[in-house]
Amino acid sequence: MKKRKQIVEPVFGIIKEVLGFRRFLFRGEQHTNNEWSLVCIGYNLKRLFKIKMTPEITLVSF
Repeated sequence: MKKRKQIVEPVFGIIKEVLGFRRFLFRGEQHTNNEWSLVCIGYNLKRLFKIKMTPEITLVSF
């Protein structure tokens, strides 16, 4: 339980602070599911872009 909280908690903090998602704009289960899916897609795209833009370290073997 302790490890699970350590892994999941930063994701919600980033979504709230960096992406600015504090509350749902729509009402109803289907609308909130759709809105949450968009937020998760935005978070994942942001991470993928950041990973892609970091320079790769190449290892040279002798």
